[in-house]
Parts: sequence; structure tokens; C-alpha cells
Amino acid sequence: MNATLLRERLRAYVPREMKSALQSRVITYDEQPDSVPAYRVRTNGSVRIQGGEVASVYDVEYVVWQACGVKEGWRLYDPYMGITVTVRNRIPLDAATHQVKLQCERVNL
Repeated sequence: MNATLLRERLRAYVPREMKSALQSRVITYDEQPDSVPAYRVRTNGSVRIQGGEVASVYDVEYVVWQACGVKEGWRLYDPYMGITVTVRNRIPLDAATHQVKLQCERVNL
């Protein structure tokens, strides 16, 4: 893949687990200083009815460089689409090019 195809600049958020006074888990997300160059491979949108409410569901796949360090559980914000997604799967594509496919789904905020 040509590096010029990595057009999207995603903002990455790393999860950090905190314990509250009552020992309950609270997960917060810290923004990374550098943006992640990515190429959007696939976008799939559908509707899910859950608990009597209609919600939009987006599944997105990105190709990124392995060196960017994005891991499963991280959140990515795509400014072009205006959505925040959670990385569900991280699939190595090719060892020679050091590329990784990220399978993500939208976070319903």
C-alpha cells in the first residue's frame, strides 16, 4: 500500500482504569498527543433496536502502520465521519509492509 493513501488522521484515546472510593471500576480515556494516519477500508451502517430504542450501528475497518501502536480496546475519533469507534480486533495484514487492519465499532455516547 502506498503511504499517501493513509489520508485520515484519527485521534487515539488510551483506556485507563481507575478505582473509586467504593472500589468500583471507572474507565477513563487519555488522548494521545500524535494522530494516527489511517486508510478507511470499509464502512457499514445499520439500525439496531435495543430496549425499545433505535440506535445507529457503524462498523468501520481501517488500515494503519503497525508502529502507531494502536491496541484492542482503544478508542479512535474520526473527524471526517464525526464518530468515535472502539477497536475490537487488530489483524496483522502483511509482515513485509508492517500494516495492521483495525476492525472497529461505533461507541454510542
